Amino acid sequence: MRSCLGLVLVLSACATDPSPSGGDAAMDGAVDGGVVACPKQIATAPLSVATTRGLVSGMKDGDTFAFLGLPYAAPPVGAQRFRPPAEHACWAEVREATSYGADCLQRDVVTGQPRGGEDCLVLNVWTPSLDAGSKLPVLFWIHGGANLLGSSNQRLSPVSANLYDGRALATREHAVVVSINYRLGALGFMAHAALAAESAQHASGNYALLDQLAALGWVRDNIASFGGDPTHVMAFGESAGAMNTCVLLASPLAKGLFSSALMESGDCSAQPRQKAEAAGATLAAQLGCSDAACLRAATAEAILAASPAFDVSVGAQTDLRHGLANTLAWGASVDGWVVPVDPMAALLAGQHNRLPLVVGSNADEMALFLIPSQTFLCSQYETDMQTLFGSDAPKVLAMYPCSFDGRAAEVAALTDLAMTCPARRIARASAAAGAPTFRYRFTHAATYGATVLLGAYHAAELPYVFDSFGAEAYLPTPGEQALSDAIQDHWGRHAATGSPNGPGLIAWPAHSTSDERWLELAVPSVVVADSKTAECALWTQLMGW
Repeated sequence: MRSCLGLVLVLSACATDPSPSGGDAAMDGAVDGGVVACPKQIATAPLSVATTRGLVSGMKDGDTFAFLGLPYAAPPVGAQRFRPPAEHACWAEVREATSYGADCLQRDVVTGQPRGGEDCLVLNVWTPSLDAGSKLPVLFWIHGGANLLGSSNQRLSPVSANLYDGRALATREHAVVVSINYRLGALGFMAHAALAAESAQHASGNYALLDQLAALGWVRDNIASFGGDPTHVMAFGESAGAMNTCVLLASPLAKGLFSSALMESGDCSAQPRQKAEAAGATLAAQLGCSDAACLRAATAEAILAASPAFDVSVGAQTDLRHGLANTLAWGASVDGWVVPVDPMAALLAGQHNRLPLVVGSNADEMALFLIPSQTFLCSQYETDMQTLFGSDAPKVLAMYPCSFDGRAAEVAALTDLAMTCPARRIARASAAAGAPTFRYRFTHAATYGATVLLGAYHAAELPYVFDSFGAEAYLPTPGEQALSDAIQDHWGRHAATGSPNGPGLIAWPAHSTSDERWLELAVPSVVVADSKTAECALWTQLMGW
C-alpha cells in the first residue's frame, strides 16, 4: 500500500497532500477496494474515531454518537468535475464532525435560485456504540428528490428539523445509520461523448452512482470503527433514492458492498445511453461547449441554469413505458460499466446482486403532484389520459372510471402505473431469481393537518421510517407512533438478518410465485392478498413489460 505522500512521511506532511485528480483511475480504490494509506492515527479522545483519512471528532446526540459532514471522497471540483470520485486527502489534525456539510448544488424549491455547492460529498453517521467489536447492522440511506433535489440534511423549512435525522432509528434498532449526499442533476448524471472519450471505460454519466459506490466503500473500510458491521449493510432509499438502490442492486461494481436492500416508492430503470448522451449534448450546446475542458470551465451555476428543472406535469411523462428514469431530467443511464444493461432487464434475467429485498410503494403516490387545489373534472382526466396513452386511453378509462372527481381517478391510474405495478414486477423478478423478497404497501393517511386530503402520498412514510414527525411539525397519534415503531423494527430487522420479520412484529410473508401477499402498513398493519391483479395486467399489456 502507498502512504499518503510516500512511505516515510511524517503526519503533518500528509495534511498538505492534494486530492487526486487523475480521472477514472481515481475511482479504482472506491470500487475495487484498494485505498491510498494515510499514516495511522490512534483515537484517544472519548468522541474521536480513526478513519482511513484521519481522526474525526463527533458529539453525543441523545443515546447515540453523531458524526456529521464526514467527507467520503475528494471535492468533485475543477479538473475532478464530471469524473468518478477520488480519494480525499489525508488530514493531520482531528477533524470536527459536528455539523452537516453543504448540500449538493440544486435549485431551491421555493426561490428557484441556486443553493448548495459542488464540494458536497459527505456522509453522516449515528451510532449507539463506538466499540469496534459491537458489529451492529448498518442502514445506509440514499435520499430522494428526482436526482435533482434534496440532501442528507432535508429541511422542509428553514426552521424545521432534519427529516432524515438518524438518531431515533439508530437508537431504537441499536444499529448504525449512515446518510449521504451525492452529486445531483447534470453534475451527477451528465453523459456526453467527449466525457466518454477520455474515460478508460468509455463511459460517462452516472457520477452520482459512483459517489454512492464510493460512500459504500467508505462504510466497508471505516464503519467498524463506529461500531458497525461492514458485512451487514442495508442500502435503502426513497423515490430517486429507491431507483438508485435498484441500479446498485443490478451493478456489478456494487458486489459485496451491501448485504440487503430496501426500496421505498421507486422503480428499476435507466435511460438508454443514446438518450442520455443526447441530453448531455443539448446541455453542452446551451453552454457553448463541445469538449470536456469547456464543460469543466463553465461555472456550476451556469450548468444548473441551463439544466431542465423538475417537471412532473402530465405532458412531461411521455416515456413512462420505459420506466421512471425516462421521465426524469437526469438519472442513471446504461453506460456499459456502472450500469452494463437496463437494471430491470438484469433483475428479470437474474443477472444482479441477488440480495434480500424489501420493495414497496404508497397507496396515493401521485396525490403529491396533483394537489387538492388542482381538482378537475372528468373531462380533464380524459384529456390527460389521451395525451399519455393515445389509442390505449379507452382501456385506461375503463379500468379507472371517473364519476365526478378527475383528480382522484388520475391519482389512482398513475400511482398504479408508476409505483404499485413496478413494485410488484420488481418483487416477482427478485423472488424468481431466488432472493428472499418482501413487498409492502403504505396506506395510512395523516389523522389531521394539511396533508389529510393527500392520503398516503409520495414520501408520506418518511417521518415514520425516521420517527422524525417533528420535521413536519406533526404530533403523531398513539396509533401512528406504533406504526412508526413497527416500520423501524421491520427495517432494522431486514438490515440485521435479511428478513423484516422479528419478535413482536406481524408475520410478513415472503413474496413467491405461489404467494404474492404483501404487508399493508397501516393502523393497524395487516397482511393482504395481491389486490391489483387486473390493474397490473393492464399496465403490463400496455407498457409491454
